Amino acid sequence: MGSRRADGLLERLTTFEAHCEAARYARRGKRRWRATEAFEHRPEYVLLALQTTLRDGSFHLGYYHEFDVRYAAPRRIRAAP
Repeated sequence: MGSRRADGLLERLTTFEAHCEAARYARRGKRRWRATEAFEHRPEYVLLALQTTLRDGSFHLGYYHEFDVRYAAPRRIRAAP
C-alpha cells in the first residue's frame, strides 16, 4: 500500500473561503451565544488572523474544559475550547 500525499493540504485548509464556510457551519444554532455575537462583530478580522496563525505555525489550542455527565451513563467529558 502506498502512502497518501498531502500536497497543498495546508494551503487548501487555510483559504479564507474554507474558513468562512467552517464559520457558517460552526455557528448554526448558536446565534444567541455571546461568543458568536462577538465573532459576528468582525468576522473578517478574526478569520484572517486565524489564517495567518495557522500558516505561520503559531496557532495553539486552548485548554480542554472537563466536566462530568450523569445522564444515561456517568462519564467525564473533555470539550475543546
